[in-house]
Amino acid sequence: MNQRALRPLLLGVAACIVLAPGVLSAQVPGGRCSLTFSGTGRTKMNSMQVVGGRYHTFISQGFRAVCDGQDVTLEADSAESYEETNVFILIGNVRYREPRARLTSKRLTYYLTDERLLAEGDVVVTLPSGTVTKGPVVEYFRSVPAVRKESRMWAPQRSLSKLVQKDSSSAKKGSAADTVNVEADRTATQNDSLVFLGGRVKITRVDMLSNSDSARLDAGTGFAQLIGSAVVRGKGERPFTLESLVMDLFSKNKVLERVVAKGSARATSDDLDVASDTILMDVDSNRIDRARAWGRQRALVLSQGRRMTADSLDAIMPKQKVRQVRLLRTAYAESDVDSTRIKSKERDWIRGDTLIATFDTVATKDTAGKARVKTILAMGKARSYYQVQSSTGDRERPAINYVRGSQITVQFDTAGVKTVDVDEKAVGLYLEPATDTVAAKAAKAAADKAADKAGTKPGDKSSTKTPSKAVSPAKPSSPAITPGKPAVGAPT
Repeated sequence: MNQRALRPLLLGVAACIVLAPGVLSAQVPGGRCSLTFSGTGRTKMNSMQVVGGRYHTFISQGFRAVCDGQDVTLEADSAESYEETNVFILIGNVRYREPRARLTSKRLTYYLTDERLLAEGDVVVTLPSGTVTKGPVVEYFRSVPAVRKESRMWAPQRSLSKLVQKDSSSAKKGSAADTVNVEADRTATQNDSLVFLGGRVKITRVDMLSNSDSARLDAGTGFAQLIGSAVVRGKGERPFTLESLVMDLFSKNKVLERVVAKGSARATSDDLDVASDTILMDVDSNRIDRARAWGRQRALVLSQGRRMTADSLDAIMPKQKVRQVRLLRTAYAESDVDSTRIKSKERDWIRGDTLIATFDTVATKDTAGKARVKTILAMGKARSYYQVQSSTGDRERPAINYVRGSQITVQFDTAGVKTVDVDEKAVGLYLEPATDTVAAKAAKAAADKAADKAGTKPGDKSSTKTPSKAVSPAKPSSPAITPGKPAVGAPT
């Protein structure tokens, strides 16, 4: 090709590389990008004019360009420029750098009209905070005053992000900031602060692990919201699990402080299993410190074979060891009987307007120990029903202690119910199984044994022997309860 033919071709290349009109002094830092190309000693270019007088340019063996008047650099093995669409394509070992982001990929399409970059293949994006996103495809939207106020990033396929949590301590020289690992099918980031996640969201922190259908995170405020099948698992010596439809998490200085679970919420720990419409948990040192539950669905708490329900509840559990549970409005608690002393299909129960269950924290000093209830106080229209071992020793026929009053206090020991105290308006009874029922059972057993030995059954016409005559059982006595005193017959 002669010099006369080469000159217009080079002019076309220049027109293609300098894509925005104007001189350098007219460029505004942070504004639209006007690319200026500078190659290497091996760089080759080929340009062709298409319909409309526009040019397509192909650059190989090294490409480097900058945005005039801005700290923006693009590098790649090769590049393609399409003037009519104002699009640049970078191929192979792509590197993009600007103050707000650094990006590497196998391929990058830069839509200069929209100030949008589409990176494909082993994409790695690093933001000023240190947050890193990796994925197969990432779109980056530059912050340009004439186009958009804040930078944005969009990963339409599953990606992994390492979000850096910064606080006052991590800002000190030499200190390291903790990271939060985030995986999702779709990830959107706004201005290196807000993160929106969708599809099989998994968030891993030093203090917890969570899963949900979608989520949003605010690095500036430490707020996070999990939406759809949300599950949070606390880590540490005494782990806990929290489940709900929607969950709000509040952190300060990189530490989880409070969680609000809404919609079919459930919290599980070593000592308690709480379920309700809404559960509010205070967290201290990765352990539940306090749990409150309320909502249209009655709050339910399970602990050591004991089931308690109420309109709302408040569980105080420092270091995740339950100390006290308060149940408010139409409170009810039931528990299993002591199977070593009693055999019964019924459960013991106590109810009142308010129930306060106090637990033995001394027994749970070791991390593996579980709290045991010490007392249950029922206030307001209080009633209780407890089964205790009878004086006859018959496991299948326990004695029954039923009382009513303004206030009932039940104390427990390792063997079960210790005392039942009733204050004000006390009414109740204590029932012992009649002693002659034991004799009647013994007589019937002897008669059956004798009949089996003779080959006949009692009552048969052919029977020549008459079974021993049983004594008719007497009606059990029902001693009265003295107001203001413990129920008669309660074991000590």
